[in-house]
Amino acid sequence: MSWTLHGDGKSVAPDAIVKPGERLGWLQTIGFGAQHVIAMFGATFLVPLITGFPPSTTLLFSGIGTILFLLITRNRVPSYLGSSFAFIAPVMASKNGDDFSAALFGIVVTGALLALVGLLVNQVGTGWIHSLMPPVVMGVRSSP
Repeated sequence: MSWTLHGDGKSVAPDAIVKPGERLGWLQTIGFGAQHVIAMFGATFLVPLITGFPPSTTLLFSGIGTILFLLITRNRVPSYLGSSFAFIAPVMASKNGDDFSAALFGIVVTGALLALVGLLVNQVGTGWIHSLMPPVVMGVRSSP
């Protein structure tokens, strides 16, 4: 994939967007990358520790999910797939002692549903989501 430098590579105007095919200068890119590593590490490593899952398993499947996502999207959308703090309460409520079977089933079903929603959005667009959720949840909808 070829990248183009966004603007001067050192700053982003308040109303500008760095597009997926663009990047900032290497110093800024490394800085943003480090920020993302720190942010993603919390969810991907701390959530398993809190819920009792092995962090190594979570990291493995996070990597597999990220690789699959990048292959499916043909690397058009840079993304990292990891855990979420939103899973803590449901996992803790659904596990029975050391039995994680119900929690694992719920996580797999959630992943399958998210994949189906992704396919639906890919086929029909996002208009139906904007009609279901208010701007405070989705953000202000820009005009095409």
